[in-house]
Amino acid sequence: MDPAVELENIVKRYGRILAVDNISLTVEKNTFYSILGPSGCGKTTLLRLIAGLEIPDSGVIKMNGTVVNKVPPEKRGLGLVFQGTAVFPHLNVFDNVAYGLRMRKVPKHEIVERVLEVLRLVNLQPEIYASRRVDQLSGGERQRVEIARSLVLKPRVLLLDEPLGPLDLKIRQKMQAELKRLQKSTATTFIYVTHDQTEALSLSDRVAVMRNGGIVQVGTPEEIYNKPVDQFVADFIGESNLLEGRISGGVFETDGLPPITLREYDGVNGKRMLAIRPERIEVMDAEKLENRVKGVIVDKTYQGVYTVLKVSVSENLTLTVYVTRPDVARRLVVGDHVMLGWRSSDCVVVGAQ
Repeated sequence: MDPAVELENIVKRYGRILAVDNISLTVEKNTFYSILGPSGCGKTTLLRLIAGLEIPDSGVIKMNGTVVNKVPPEKRGLGLVFQGTAVFPHLNVFDNVAYGLRMRKVPKHEIVERVLEVLRLVNLQPEIYASRRVDQLSGGERQRVEIARSLVLKPRVLLLDEPLGPLDLKIRQKMQAELKRLQKSTATTFIYVTHDQTEALSLSDRVAVMRNGGIVQVGTPEEIYNKPVDQFVADFIGESNLLEGRISGGVFETDGLPPITLREYDGVNGKRMLAIRPERIEVMDAEKLENRVKGVIVDKTYQGVYTVLKVSVSENLTLTVYVTRPDVARRLVVGDHVMLGWRSSDCVVVGAQ
């Protein structure tokens, strides 16, 4: 392990509000690390603590093995990109990107070389964009300018606080691909704050999920999605069918469903909660799967790449099912009786909350 940033038992309060609650985490060098959570969970405060814009009440912040609690932001070797573009409106693209280098009194010839290089890196061809006023740029182009302005300083770590939030969907998707490419091509550590689960899963090498000022789970995107540690993560990351019931000897029982067999769980019996992802539930060949239940389609919604079915399986229980095959989805209508099935390996046991 080669850590770029280490947090040890970090606590931050604002009066009676506990914004960051005893957080410890390690961000390895040259990784894309996302801090994911709902609004108000403390993720931006955590980023500001790493940046040095806030001072922790207790705990230790290290960068490259050195404690930086008392090191000012400008001496931490960081780049900062915040939500919304903070480019200078009175400067053109070249001068915006060059600003930090000039403040550091970098020689003029080196400024030119580095600015032109980073503009190409963020796909803003210098011959087209260098002299352009920033008010002539699209939202995505302005965001690239801000990222370029940070990267030109060659930071060891780039901190990004929901930088794509103001952009529309198509531009945001394009910028996600650009950020991923930039992180790999520059070998810079990116720490990315977002409330968008899709962004975090698609961009990251590792994800830390926050809730109420604390870290709930840290893992790869696949681990976070497929093996959530609790009900909050299962519900917040994507969509899950969450069932309350009891486990005994590898069998889960809940009202409205036949006993559900489990392939693996932590061995703890008693009252538990089960999560089943909607895309794991089959409506074709369900009779071949270990777990099955009959139901009635009560709602059908077309979502483009998949169709969402709501299937009532008992008086008090409706399951959400994603159908990805268009030929199957076309044949299914509200009121149809269907058999649903899923594998025992698709059941994830989480703690009831």
